[in-house]
Amino acid sequence: MKYLTITIISTVLLMALFSIKDKHNLYITPQFENSVLKKIETDSNVTELWEFRGEKNHILLINGGPGVPNYLYPIAKHLNDIGYKVVLYNQRGTGNSINQDGDFALASYVEDIEKIRKELNIKAFHLYGHSWGGLLSQLYFSTYPENVKSLFLSNSAIGTGSEWQIMEKKVMRYNQKQSTMLNWIKLGGLSGTSLIPGNIGDSSSRSMMNLVWKNYFESPKNVEDADQNWLNGIYSTTINETRKALINTEAFKFEHETTIPITILYGERDIYGEDYDIIFNRFNHSNNVILSNSGHLPWIQNKSAYFDILSNFYENGTNHD
Repeated sequence: MKYLTITIISTVLLMALFSIKDKHNLYITPQFENSVLKKIETDSNVTELWEFRGEKNHILLINGGPGVPNYLYPIAKHLNDIGYKVVLYNQRGTGNSINQDGDFALASYVEDIEKIRKELNIKAFHLYGHSWGGLLSQLYFSTYPENVKSLFLSNSAIGTGSEWQIMEKKVMRYNQKQSTMLNWIKLGGLSGTSLIPGNIGDSSSRSMMNLVWKNYFESPKNVEDADQNWLNGIYSTTINETRKALINTEAFKFEHETTIPITILYGERDIYGEDYDIIFNRFNHSNNVILSNSGHLPWIQNKSAYFDILSNFYENGTNHD
């Protein structure tokens, strides 16, 4: 039995290693129309960001992950087209945002957002967060409530500590349901090899995220690979160390009274099951939406309805300027 177990584990790991596709290409920071690329530099860190020109107040878009570069340009373009200044950024340790000190504490992620606010000379901004970015938006708001004009939490991660662990189990079951037997075995192997430091871990994380990306859709086998440049900006250390920080932090509690506009949205086929009730109950005056014909990527899966909700929130549901 012992040797059978070793054989199975070895086979899974070998399958994972042979399924790795990328060749450690360098991430190339994209250039976006109507935006200016900027960098915030400290002694040990660099944060790259894009600021889109507009007439109305700033909206900061915080992407999910953790540990992947920004992918929210379609939303940035939509909001910029209706007049808003929009900010995208690559979180620490992703893309070309350099994190040399190895600090992935949640408080440091929050301070990165505060540095962006100060660097751009913004008194207060609207926060939009997707997935893990929704949780990070809440953490920032809890720390700096006076700096936030509104919250749009799209398909948000639920919480930290025990809540994060419960959520991970739901996401794992979701991925198992979406995967073929072969791809489920690959995901298991890649999860193991992603813990290996260096190029093997990075490549494993990229291949793993490519499979996860496909699983977000109803028919993964019909979905093309994720953008290779985006995958090149993924690093295993960022994923693994941020996950440790999330697990080792007590369950998130929001302790402020607030009257700012808040919309919380999930797709009817979201990866989190029905755990969204935890967030619905966290904010007693939020507008809660379950979007039909959508999963975890609503701007792709039900684009028209999702953008209508976004436009209505920022144009009619907030004190826009």
